[in-house]
Amino acid sequence: MAISGLTPEERLPEVRLYPGILCTILDNADLPAGMFGVVPTDDLAGAVWLLGSEALVRDPLRRQFIREGRSWLDRLHAFRPLLHNVVDERNTLHVHWLKKLGFVFIKRHPAYGYEQRPFLEFVRLRHV
Repeated sequence: MAISGLTPEERLPEVRLYPGILCTILDNADLPAGMFGVVPTDDLAGAVWLLGSEALVRDPLRRQFIREGRSWLDRLHAFRPLLHNVVDERNTLHVHWLKKLGFVFIKRHPAYGYEQRPFLEFVRLRHV
């Protein structure tokens, strides 16, 4: 909400229209628990994004998502060698997850997005 002013429910129909790669995360009952993807920003770079429900932060889905994260990153990097975006600084769970996946934080934006909150800019380059 801090970046766009929209709730996840309002944002979800919009992400289906993004160009690039779109993936759905299913829980054990085959219900959507989240979506993620990468949107091209130029020929070499793409904005990686994640929209998750509360189910995504609870076990066993949380552990599975973390465990499989690197293989999914390889797939996203096949589309664009440089992945980047921003994350709400208050979202410590996502910040921790991004660090574990090898993203590097390169800049702090003190007032960013709809709510003018602190955001952290991050990048990850495909390992050759």
